[in-house]
Amino acid sequence: MAINTKLVIPIATVIVIIGISLLLFNPITNGVQQEEKVFIVVGYYWGFALYDEEFNRIDQIVVNQGDKVKIYFFNARSFSEEFYSQLEEESITMGVGGLSGDDLREKIIEAVSTGQVDHGLQITEFRVFIPTNYRNFSGEAKSLSEFFEIEDEEAIEQQAITFVADKPGTYDFVCYIVCGYGHAYMIYEDALRVVG
Repeated sequence: MAINTKLVIPIATVIVIIGISLLLFNPITNGVQQEEKVFIVVGYYWGFALYDEEFNRIDQIVVNQGDKVKIYFFNARSFSEEFYSQLEEESITMGVGGLSGDDLREKIIEAVSTGQVDHGLQITEFRVFIPTNYRNFSGEAKSLSEFFEIEDEEAIEQQAITFVADKPGTYDFVCYIVCGYGHAYMIYEDALRVVG
C-alpha cells in the first residue's frame, strides 16, 4: 500500500500550524506565557491573613488576567501558639458577629474543644476549595518562613492549589468548613483582584 505523500506533507503542516497557533494565541493568555504568582493564606478564628511569596502580609491578592495563581492555605493552629494567638487577637479586638473580648475568646475555646478547628478556603468563581488539615503539621513554627523550613515539604505541597485567573474582577474568600460560632462571618471581601 503506497502512502500519498502529496497529501501527508500538507496535512502534517496544517496540524503543526494549528498546534502552534493554539499554544501562542490562547484567548486566556493572549499569546503571553502564564506567569505563576504564589501567595499564602492563613485561616484563623474567624478570618483570613494574606501573604505574598516573601511572607509579607498584604491586604489583597492582585494578579493579572491569565496569571497562574498558586495559593498555599494553612490553619493558624498549624503554627506556634504565639503565631496563632496574634491572629486570633485581631478577631477578638475587632469583634465577630456582635461579640468581642472575653465573650469571643470563650467561643474560640468552645470551637477548639468541640473539634471545630479546621477551616476551608473557597473561591467560588474559580472552583477553589481547599481545607487546612492542621493536624498534618507540628504546631512549632513561629513564622511563615520557619514553617516552610521545618515542616514536611510534601505536606506543605498538599496544601497548595493552582488555578488560572481568567476572569477579571474582585472575589471573596469564604470558609466552607463549619468552624464554630464565627463560621458564618468568615468572609474576606475582595480578597482577590484579577486585573483584565
